[in-house]
Amino acid sequence: MLSFLCYNPPSFQTKGQTTLSTFSKALENAYHQSTEDDTELENALAQFKKCKVKTNAALNALNSATASPQALEQANNLAKSLEDLEVLLNALQESHTDLLQGTNSSQNPNPTQATNADALRPSPNTTALEVKPLWKYGANTLQAFKDYMQAKDTGSASAWLELGKMAVEGIVLYPDNNTAMRCFQKAIELGSVQAMVELGKVYMENRDTQITEYGSGEALSGEEVIHALNPLKDDLESEDYLTIFKHCQVFKDKTLTNCQEKAQELFEKAVGLGEGRGYVGLAEMFAYYKDDDEMAKTYYTQAMQSLKPQAQQGDGEAYALWGEALKEVVGYYDEEKR
Repeated sequence: MLSFLCYNPPSFQTKGQTTLSTFSKALENAYHQSTEDDTELENALAQFKKCKVKTNAALNALNSATASPQALEQANNLAKSLEDLEVLLNALQESHTDLLQGTNSSQNPNPTQATNADALRPSPNTTALEVKPLWKYGANTLQAFKDYMQAKDTGSASAWLELGKMAVEGIVLYPDNNTAMRCFQKAIELGSVQAMVELGKVYMENRDTQITEYGSGEALSGEEVIHALNPLKDDLESEDYLTIFKHCQVFKDKTLTNCQEKAQELFEKAVGLGEGRGYVGLAEMFAYYKDDDEMAKTYYTQAMQSLKPQAQQGDGEAYALWGEALKEVVGYYDEEKR
């Protein structure tokens, strides 16, 4: 890979920048063709421009790089920025399928020449249903669950996100972090940046302990099960049924490690995609788990700056988090004065 980049870097750079410019123009055209104010599309355009800057920086660095660890680092930077662009593209395709398809058809008169964007775009027959956040349902959480279950079948990232939140809190669903993690992961695959933050929270709260996914590992042998059950002596009159159920499995439990590192990585990626909630996650991590008040204060301050425009655009949760971040920052300054 490195030898190819160093053999003909100008060609690689030109192709990459041409692709970015083409997508940028298409996105701007889609925005201008929108018949009404579309803050989501406007935000996506701003996020794309940030990703474009990072991608071009990596391309320029590769243009002058030689086969070395520095070149490999720039290649990794380029890969990360392209992953961020893909997440943004998936989110846009979910919420603006018709508009983007119209833009693409006007620029590509030959429908048989499908682009990478066409391959990633959901089918028009699976347009995702729009959902509102859980807090807007008030006490009617059962109706929220029904709506999310229907919407998730249409490929709604927001529905998977809200189902994950319900699994974390034990609302309608049984409280289960593993179910929540699967829901958040599905939402991320469909382009939800906020789900990165929510998944990061699950990892963060487990600190460095292992998260167990019950019954998701390799198949257990009959001897293993019998060996585990023998000490219990079929004591079915015991009230400790959970001890018995724990060993009545077909598959071994699967565990995940390095939870703190995974959480920080998710928060940082969300921040890089313009999600202010990621700063709140980082602040809480450094305040409560790493005992680093200075870094926590820095992240809360950045959260205030990032969440403010999100709140002004009507994001109720961002507004509440903005207030919490402000309170935390004021608290840190009050302690410094004492």
